[in-house]
Amino acid sequence: MLKINRKDLQLNQSTHISFFIILFLCVLSKSLIAEPLPLITIAAEKNTTSSENLKIDDNSELLKLVKKLQLQSQIIAKDYFYIAQGLREDKARIEIKESAREIDNILDILTISIKNDEMQNLLSYLNEINMESKSTFNDSFSNENSSLVIDFSETIYEASQSIIEYLLQNTNDEKSIFDDVCEQKFSLQRINKFYIAYQAGFNDKTMFERLEESVKVFEKGLETLSLHKFSNDDQELEFVRLKNSWLISKKFYEGMEKGELTLIVSVSTDHLMSYLDKIIRLEKSSKS
Repeated sequence: MLKINRKDLQLNQSTHISFFIILFLCVLSKSLIAEPLPLITIAAEKNTTSSENLKIDDNSELLKLVKKLQLQSQIIAKDYFYIAQGLREDKARIEIKESAREIDNILDILTISIKNDEMQNLLSYLNEINMESKSTFNDSFSNENSSLVIDFSETIYEASQSIIEYLLQNTNDEKSIFDDVCEQKFSLQRINKFYIAYQAGFNDKTMFERLEESVKVFEKGLETLSLHKFSNDDQELEFVRLKNSWLISKKFYEGMEKGELTLIVSVSTDHLMSYLDKIIRLEKSSKS
């Protein structure tokens, strides 16, 4: 009968365990030195809806879409930096994909609906940089890619302003509470974008100045909102809550150079956005 030496068995077991530990460490070390994974995967999707179904003839509706495009241009950049910083990643990953889809869809509709030659040239350019941005978002975080994300966001915003000015020439509608709330939401996301970008390394004077300017724009927008005749007491209450919350949040934004409140700034922005959303919901319910 074959005799098994217990010491040899223990040695063999120990050797096998050591082997697997070494194997694990080798795999881990390879993963650590491998190419960094992309921050987020954004697919280049093509809208399959027919042109006729996408086309919008109402300039008022087109204006709403362009303002929504501006809002999404700020959200997508903000989320890129939050993911890079490892803050509220799950939420940011969901939002960034939604923003990418919204930008794709809105550009499709605007391209089909606006026939002015100058605007068509501008939209062609926006469609081009939008497609190019996919590779930037899908690539790993770097200073170069970060600059491209900021440039993409700002280009969408500035070009959208030109489209808004064109559409306003052919629109007689007065600004509504919906318009003013939309502009406030845009300003908030713009503030948040500059704050997190600053913390991610864009700590130059320009970034700080842009944030300060956006803070002033939001405060001016609060004054404009206060001039509206609110539909009911609940809506006015939400506005009061918005103003009170802003007085606290403003101090966080203005402390950007300290860089200690990144998560608090994100949560505060969400609270302010929720008040604006409630004001709009109450307005819609009062009209129905």
